[in-house]
Amino acid sequence: MKPIASLKKITVEVICYLYILLFVYAAVSKLLDFENFKIQLGQSPVLSVYANYLSWVVPIFELILAILLALPIFRSYALTAAYFLMILFTVYIVIILYYSPFVPCSCGGVLEKLSWNDHVIFNGVYILLALIALFLSIGDKKPYLNAIVRFFTRYSILMVVAILIMVGLYSFSENTIHYHNTFIRRFTHKTTEDDRYDFRYNSFYYAGSNKDAMYFGNYTAPRLVTSLDYNFKNKNEHLITPDSILKSFHAPRLQVYDNLLYLIDGSIPVIYKGNTKAWKASLAWSGSTFFTRAVAFGNDQFGFTSIRPDTGELELGTLKLNTEESENFNVTLLQKQVDGVFDADGTLQFDKNTGFLTYLYRYRNEFIVMNPNLELLSRGKTIDTVSTAAINVVYLEKHKQKKISGLPKEVNKGSTVSKNLLFVNSGLPGQFESLDMWKSASIIDVYDLSTNSYILSFYIYHIGKETLKNFFINDNQFYGFIGNYLVRYNLDKQVTSRFNNN
Repeated sequence: MKPIASLKKITVEVICYLYILLFVYAAVSKLLDFENFKIQLGQSPVLSVYANYLSWVVPIFELILAILLALPIFRSYALTAAYFLMILFTVYIVIILYYSPFVPCSCGGVLEKLSWNDHVIFNGVYILLALIALFLSIGDKKPYLNAIVRFFTRYSILMVVAILIMVGLYSFSENTIHYHNTFIRRFTHKTTEDDRYDFRYNSFYYAGSNKDAMYFGNYTAPRLVTSLDYNFKNKNEHLITPDSILKSFHAPRLQVYDNLLYLIDGSIPVIYKGNTKAWKASLAWSGSTFFTRAVAFGNDQFGFTSIRPDTGELELGTLKLNTEESENFNVTLLQKQVDGVFDADGTLQFDKNTGFLTYLYRYRNEFIVMNPNLELLSRGKTIDTVSTAAINVVYLEKHKQKKISGLPKEVNKGSTVSKNLLFVNSGLPGQFESLDMWKSASIIDVYDLSTNSYILSFYIYHIGKETLKNFFINDNQFYGFIGNYLVRYNLDKQVTSRFNNN
């Protein structure tokens, strides 16, 4: 019996030392590259919500287990804990492989060379080794059969508990990320540029599109329209000819809606209307309501932002051409925090697919969804934590003007809406993100307006020192102006599958 007992003891010790080697190596690797490990946890689809805590708890727990495994008096408890921990790790990988919307990068150190499937096999071997060591530690308890039954019952229950814990963490994490986010982004895939077109100048902006082409206005040549097909092959230039010029333009902006074109200047204010066939435009509206920006949304209707003459605060309005009561206002949609002007500044977008208007605040984490009659449908939050505009407004008595003092914290730089998804160019880095990446790329956050939930984020890479300016979505592709270039990215199926095509 002595040789058998000796063999059991040696086997248990070898397994313990294998675990010690694994845990010490894994813990030291994490601590030596702690920031990277924390970022990896932050991008995990299962554990990102708990990354701040687990980034410390996991390596420390691994080191504690390694110490306890080296002490014979605690070895049985340590092996049980190691077995439980390895099951947690394995269930985590299985969830990532088969249930997660994306698969993040691998672990650190030598284990980084293993694929996720290899990790499952590797962990399975260690789970089996722990069971062997624990089974050999039963000894010669009588009755022996009852001891075996109790052994497998105990460790089967532990396995079920580990599975339930990890599934629960995943479910809670997913709910938190999408609906109660504390500024943790999900970069589910690496976007790659599909193509680019060189406009040679950086004064172009997107004006609209139809089934034939995309149309672009030019800040320095307001009546010039550039059309470009979707393959970036055929470019044409057109000059809009107004049939009469009643007033000089100050800051006209071009908009194309299907085959209609509009020259809009809210500082005069006037709207000229034409079409993309004749490239002529006539005066369609001239009024007394001044507005800062406007968006066309079909049937000669427009949404706009304007300064209320009685309060001097920003408000939302709509305008319909060729009607007696052409203007409609809602003074309650935009909510004042500081001055009612700069704090309420934002971008107004129209979604052709749903027929809804969306307003995204520039300096706070909020957006508004409304119908074309300016009736509120919902209010939603972007994932950053700036709920109050961080701006300092001063009043210049001499000039009777309000101005922003200092550099405000720009939360949302710009946006576009397509098929019920809101795409936001964020101005702030989130948790567990490399600041070096912010020097080389712009971040686009995607939200589902039907559920007011965050979906995912992706990078749009800078070209040299030029950053993303304005952008739009057409079909399943992302287009953005970076310097002189119009770049095109293919959207991942995780985005396109959420499109509302009805």
